[in-house]
Amino acid sequence: MRTTDVELAHGYTLAQVEHLARAAVNMAGQYASDYLDRLDAAHGGIVIALYEAPHWPTRYTLMDAGARAVHDLVRQTLHLRGYRDQSGYSGAGSSPRFAAFWTGMPMVTPSPENRIVERVAVEQVLPQLTPREKQAITALAATGDYQAGADLLGMGYDQFCNTVNRARRRAFALWHEHETPLGRWRTDKRIGPRTAVRPTHCPQNHPYDEQNTSHARNGALRCKRCHREREAARRAGTHQKKQLKPCGTYAAWQRHQYHGEPVDPACEAAAETYKASRRKAAA
Repeated sequence: MRTTDVELAHGYTLAQVEHLARAAVNMAGQYASDYLDRLDAAHGGIVIALYEAPHWPTRYTLMDAGARAVHDLVRQTLHLRGYRDQSGYSGAGSSPRFAAFWTGMPMVTPSPENRIVERVAVEQVLPQLTPREKQAITALAATGDYQAGADLLGMGYDQFCNTVNRARRRAFALWHEHETPLGRWRTDKRIGPRTAVRPTHCPQNHPYDEQNTSHARNGALRCKRCHREREAARRAGTHQKKQLKPCGTYAAWQRHQYHGEPVDPACEAAAETYKASRRKAAA
């Protein structure tokens, strides 16, 4: 009997386990790591799952165990090398705790880089922002709250958030000028008090109670009753189709662009007017 024909457990042979390990590596996806290391991890994960299974495991169950072993190996490697959020796109040493540990180690000659780089960069980036963007950033830094910053400048909440977002994108591009950025900065978690009151009823006057309320991914409220009524109307063919905006509007210009249709002069004029108003608001 050949060595690869040796039966391990539940009727699986060593040759079958090796074949499943290669399939598990492909199932786990492509990683910038050594293939043999991933193959060994998948092989070990499959053998452990095989011997721990109380009953005969399916091939997919064993492949899934091998793929999870590969994922664990990759996560451990990224954590060891200091990748932020264990993401291979962040770059080695980008984890804040990893950087804090290694940059905090005692040095013979302390480097002034950590104390002056950000201060100098901020003084170079801020003058490149528009006056409105600098006002929004300053208001947010002074109040620490989006709604309070909007009230301070006399702006609407959404308009203030959009202005801050544009300022951040511009600052991000300037901050990483002449180099490849590692990725966008984290989302600002500051929400703070809002002057808007949480709605108690949907636009169709259905109550937002425990049985009738669901939430979208962005946290917005959704009315279950309205959703059921829309689905019933759609199945019955009695739902009202969305009316398209007529030509001569910015929405019609966007529709022509999306479908590759010829754009008429009225839509071109509407698009120019809309873009001009956006530039004026940003200034």
